[in-house]
Amino acid sequence: MIRAMPRESGHLLLVGPILNLCSPQSKHAPALFQEVLLKDQEYMERIQRHYRMFREAIDGKAKEARQGKRKAIEGSKHSRGGRS
Repeated sequence: MIRAMPRESGHLLLVGPILNLCSPQSKHAPALFQEVLLKDQEYMERIQRHYRMFREAIDGKAKEARQGKRKAIEGSKHSRGGRS
């Protein structure tokens, strides 16, 4: 079951497994998804594992970007502080 949660940005946060909303689907896709894929424990574990890997990669890149930005700001402050 898909839950849509409103965000402050005005966008919706989709929670739970869903079919790709941007790809064409057959009329049977929702039933197959609900009755076959969501009931396959190995498939669901694999999807959850892949999601965790994806989040770790994205979160890691975001952290690296924040650290790089912080270092650049600190470097800029130090270089300006040396000039009078």
